[in-house]
Amino acid sequence: MTQLFIDSKEVKLPSEFELELVTENPYFTRVGSYTYDIEIDLRDPANREIYKNINRLDVTTRIKSRTAMLIVNGLCAINGIEVILSIESYTAKIQIIAGNSQLNYEGGDSCIRQLPFDGMSILPSEAINTLFGTYPANKAVYTPIISYIDKDGNSNILNMVEVGADITFTRANNIAPQYYLLYYIDNLLQKLGFTKGKNELEQNDTWCRIFVANPYKNSNPGDLLPDWTINEFLEQIEVFFKCIVSIDSINGVYNIVNIDRYFDNAGIIFINEVIEDELEKVYDTDTSYSYAYDNVAYNLPSEDYYNYLKLKDGIREVCTIEQKDSYRDFKTNYDQYFSGPYLLTSTDYNLEYVVSEYTINDESVKGLKIVDRLRDAGDTTSQNKTSFDIIPAQVDAIEIYSKTTSHYLIGPAIKKSVLKRKARQSMT
Repeated sequence: MTQLFIDSKEVKLPSEFELELVTENPYFTRVGSYTYDIEIDLRDPANREIYKNINRLDVTTRIKSRTAMLIVNGLCAINGIEVILSIESYTAKIQIIAGNSQLNYEGGDSCIRQLPFDGMSILPSEAINTLFGTYPANKAVYTPIISYIDKDGNSNILNMVEVGADITFTRANNIAPQYYLLYYIDNLLQKLGFTKGKNELEQNDTWCRIFVANPYKNSNPGDLLPDWTINEFLEQIEVFFKCIVSIDSINGVYNIVNIDRYFDNAGIIFINEVIEDELEKVYDTDTSYSYAYDNVAYNLPSEDYYNYLKLKDGIREVCTIEQKDSYRDFKTNYDQYFSGPYLLTSTDYNLEYVVSEYTINDESVKGLKIVDRLRDAGDTTSQNKTSFDIIPAQVDAIEIYSKTTSHYLIGPAIKKSVLKRKARQSMT
């Protein structure tokens, strides 16, 4: 016996009812579970009550995203939402989508900036405590950030701290949360109606510390994100973290799993044709989708800061390569290295440098600048490649006042990040 429920009301199905239910493995494709067309007879009184005479020309009511559940012999086969495909005379053609298919449908045209993310506002004394934690214990961190630099070179710094017996903000009314990227993911999926299951990204300390730059005191969390659809955002998340967002088509639970460990706990599946009463299962072995890639690259802005982080094509080939045991060994020849195209490598930290000139106290000095830390990774000759549109924010130096030693310490802070194009999100 097959039963269809729309918003918990049972639809009258014909006695000779057949349909195809498709479930695709999220490891190979972002498509989830869905049915092919289901025809509903609108002449039936029960169905007419559910669909409100939708076939009449003067009816202007739009029906969208109602819950839909298909029961086969007492067992739930799919539990998602209804999509009305067409209305023809006295017949409504619908489709049920669930799991990742439901996510794709609802996130395809929806701008992520319009989603009502849950913001936060806490006391300064509580905000200080976030400096000692990570996600998921905290939604955000109140780390110092340079919100802008005026024409005289003075920096306005949010979350500026003083270090003494205790750590405090220098201006308690000038603080702003820096929301963790993993918080955005969880809050997004829960706003769409899914329930959190397992998130393996939380097992990685680095991933739990990445946050989205927020230079504004009173901004909504969504305002800080790029002009992407929900699907574009999640696609970037899966590429950046090399993970899979998998949503159960029966209970709506989402799991975020490392792609390399996706099959660790998988059971044995016998690929053959199985008949169970009215439910026929057919396994398709010809799916050609794949998440695998051999080469990854950052899609960085064309600014000087990022040009050092990733050298442009052809620069390495025209440089003289010099290698020493320690970066300190280059110091005696700064002038030589500055005058020509040199690329310096030290074996102590396995980093590459160029000699750069900068100003300290109105005096011009030379020093080493680390370069090419964000160069392409993997097999650079492979055509099977992908790129990251989630990029590191610019980092600058700030002064943090120390009460215990009565002087300023130099520490890092990220700069305000300006989104200049659609496909970019800054984080640190």
